Order: sequence, then C-alpha cells, then structure tokens
Amino acid sequence: GHGLVADDAVDFARLGPDYIEGRCPVILRNLLEVRGLGLLDIRTIFGETAVRRKLKLRLIVQLVRRNDGEFERLPLEAQHIDVLGIPIRTVKIQVAAGRNLAVLVEAAVRNTILQLRGIDTLKEFMERQRLQMNAEAESTKSQGRLI
Repeated sequence: GHGLVADDAVDFARLGPDYIEGRCPVILRNLLEVRGLGLLDIRTIFGETAVRRKLKLRLIVQLVRRNDGEFERLPLEAQHIDVLGIPIRTVKIQVAAGRNLAVLVEAAVRNTILQLRGIDTLKEFMERQRLQMNAEAESTKSQGRLI
C-alpha cells in the first residue's frame, strides 16, 4: 500500500494547523529518475495504484552516510523537523553498501504508523527488560535467604 508522490522535488503547502500536503510538480508527475536506468514512468510500469497525486506529510526519512560516531541507535524520543511551522516526525537511516533501503524505509513508515497508534516497541522492550531485571533481583534475594 505505498505509492510515489514525487521523486526529489515536492511542493508542500500548509492546509491547516497540523496538516501539510505534499504534491509533485505537474511536469514531474509519475516520473522517477534512476541512475543507470534513466527516467521511469512509475504509473505506466506499475499501474495507477503505484502513484499518488497528493499526500499528508507525516514522516521525513533522512538517508545519511554511515558514520558510527554520530548515530543514535535507539532514540528514546521521537525526532522532529519543523516544516512550515509544524513539527514533522523524522527518522535517520544509515546508507551503506548491501543495505536494502526500500525495505528499511518501508519498515520506518510502518513503525511510525504503529507509534501514531500508541504502539512503541522500544518502550515495550524497556518494560520487558525492567521486569526481567526485577525478577532476577527477586530470585537472587530468595536464593540468598535459603543459604
């Protein structure tokens, strides 16, 4: 269920207090430039459902060069970038040879959808970890009393 709105040229407009819409400039509609392949008409290749005329901006995915020194692996708080006065959630994905960026971007989008629905995998993991540590501490206390 994903579709191309625009390649790397997107027109954004603020349509409400928390609503930014992205559209593709008419001259570039349905087109994607791929190095080595040239200009592709995504609608013609993949069909009508592979493109979108407009969409609400909910997530910005930043592709960054791999640099282990500057990368937060497990951000505790959602990151945001201000776009036209509205904070938009953003994620950074490291680009490196052999990484399937399409799958990683799709995973980022799906995870954002879950977070917007109140499901936070990192917080759930941290709670599991806390419960495990408490259980181990209780077990250690119990074993100490038996000796």
